[in-house]
Amino acid sequence: MNKAKLLAGSAATALLAVASVSPVFAQASGPFADVPTDHWAYQSVDKLQKDGIVIGYPDGTYGGKRAMTRYEFAVAIARLLEKIPPAVDLSNYGTKAETDEAIRAATAGFATKEEVAELRRLVNEFQTELTTLGVDIDALKKRMTALEGRVTALETEVKRVVIYGTASVNARATNTRTNNTSFRDQDGYVIQRGSAAPGNSSVGNGNLLGSARVLHDIDLGIKARISETATADVLLNFGNYLSFLGGVGSYSNFPNGRTGATGGGFASQDQTQTIYKAVIEAPLRLPGIGGITATIGRVPLQLTPYTLKLIDVDQYFYNEKTDLGNIPIDGGKLTFNLGPLGITGIAGKTDPVRFLSNINQSITGDNSAGLYAGAGTGAYGTPYSSTDSSARGFAGSRSFGRPSGNRLQANNGMLVEQVAGARVVLGASKFGTIGATYLALAGQKPGSINGTSTLNPLAFGIDPNNPASFGAGSPYDRANINRVYVYGADINANVFGIGVNGSYTQSDTAGSRVTGVTNNGNGTFTTSFDQDTTSKITDNNEAYEAGASYTTGSLSLAGGYRYVGPYFAAPGAWSRLGTLTNPVDIKGGYAKLGYNLGRGLGLNAEAQFYQGTGKAEDQGGLTTDDKINNYRGGLKFGLTSASNVDLGVDYTEYKIGQGGFAGSKPREIFYNIGYGYSFSPNSSFKLLYQIVDFDDKGTGFDQSGAGKGGVAAAQFQVKF
Repeated sequence: MNKAKLLAGSAATALLAVASVSPVFAQASGPFADVPTDHWAYQSVDKLQKDGIVIGYPDGTYGGKRAMTRYEFAVAIARLLEKIPPAVDLSNYGTKAETDEAIRAATAGFATKEEVAELRRLVNEFQTELTTLGVDIDALKKRMTALEGRVTALETEVKRVVIYGTASVNARATNTRTNNTSFRDQDGYVIQRGSAAPGNSSVGNGNLLGSARVLHDIDLGIKARISETATADVLLNFGNYLSFLGGVGSYSNFPNGRTGATGGGFASQDQTQTIYKAVIEAPLRLPGIGGITATIGRVPLQLTPYTLKLIDVDQYFYNEKTDLGNIPIDGGKLTFNLGPLGITGIAGKTDPVRFLSNINQSITGDNSAGLYAGAGTGAYGTPYSSTDSSARGFAGSRSFGRPSGNRLQANNGMLVEQVAGARVVLGASKFGTIGATYLALAGQKPGSINGTSTLNPLAFGIDPNNPASFGAGSPYDRANINRVYVYGADINANVFGIGVNGSYTQSDTAGSRVTGVTNNGNGTFTTSFDQDTTSKITDNNEAYEAGASYTTGSLSLAGGYRYVGPYFAAPGAWSRLGTLTNPVDIKGGYAKLGYNLGRGLGLNAEAQFYQGTGKAEDQGGLTTDDKINNYRGGLKFGLTSASNVDLGVDYTEYKIGQGGFAGSKPREIFYNIGYGYSFSPNSSFKLLYQIVDFDDKGTGFDQSGAGKGGVAAAQFQVKF
């Protein structure tokens, strides 16, 4: 046998795993005269000599070209066995380590199971020669068994702690193509024209790129096994991306949160840190129920799109905190089975969660961000008096105009502070499921205070000089909204290869009644509430959807019908139309198509056709003549296995139903040109340029963002 190959491939491998390892530095001359430093086996032979496994011949040579006798090899193994470390107390090893790297560094000198097995094989093979050398084979085997036990314990400890996370560097800039008009990006925010003080979103007069921002976002997760059955999982966030957004539950300070000098990210890019998730998960057993999995802490939650799910407040960058739909709450979740039923119970608070309730972790008097629910009025304008005979809907004198952002932020609802509820599911996803959900939400209107306050009643839409504008039967009967009850049912099934889905959900909005308004004479008012009287919205507050899907080969098709009442206002995420998120007061159909053309080419298209319900025209809702049509399409072309080009368009058309502009069709278009490259399964780079085009057709449909412009975005992301 050849010495260099045998010792480098067997004994050296075991030695490096069992014995402590020291750094190897290059030397001017090798340890043996016949092994030069540029020899392919130099590193292995040098290591064997330094650790005393081979000592060479008296003439200073290694004799690597001479065949090695079994006896010589047995001598080397005997020296190797002396390197097995004594027993080490590992009862607490690894449990206090804070990172995987620390554990690996602490255990770098110990063997793996495979290496110990290889060493045992060598001992069995050379048992006769080792006995001749005076090695106690029985004692050696006991030491080997003890070593295997310690290695198993070490590997178990290493698995106690797992480090994971995502690091993203995002860059974004904008430009305007109409020097005299601001434009609105796809998130619905106004990008101002012209120059202004540093810190806002002004893009300059026709500059190629302006308002450039670099955003960092680092999620560092630590998951540890804290007992035989319980685990802890913590996700820490660092960077300025969340402060740029201002909040993940709504559009912060909409519509000027990312553009005004006092709003979110364009004005402030402070580096922040927060605990985004911190949970302990453990199994429990309760009498009569059996096994339960309890998850307690800051828990990410979502149920169904129409009951509880986070909206996506950023269309330009992928981020799991905004794209997966999970809402972080401080509380807990219990999951268990009762026969064929899967049951989930949740309870907790949302207002302590930074970047969900709002950026300052305080909800009273702050409308910057929050999880919205409930409805007091329509979502497209303010209420009309019974004597006002003017046009309604998009054309009305009280209309908000072009609808953008989350409609739940425009219907006089509340900011959620507490949530509790349950979901029950029957069946399995493979065959079909039937589900039922119930939620109870508590909170308050932005800027409101329970009881008697000195807040301006105009915050509630109340005319202090007109008692008919508040009290029983008035449009603001529920001016101090503080509770929302959501309940619904859903079904998903596969019938002869066709996917079928349906859902029905209702949200009851409740609140205390305004009983009086007193003018204090100094520009302030005292507003009184009847805390013992509860008034609910229980009509025109439902949402239902029915759909079907079919896939065959490279083709996938889907379609359905959706109805969302004017007062439906659950904290979910069900649809998007251009800059409009969670449209309400609509009814109509939708269709989707996906087709893989082969050779890395894929096509997708979607269309939605809605009209107003006409059920809340006098309360700021839409008429049946108002319409919103949305068309989306995309083409993805794979340049290589790691890179692709994406082309897409998002076209939304608004038809004004009444008034002098009846029949006019303002429209917004977003053209997307993108490029993506994957360095590995865990690292990627993306580029996007979006052309923004809005035409109000001379209607004045958008007074603040009717221009044309562009948004450039780049993202480098690494997962670990």
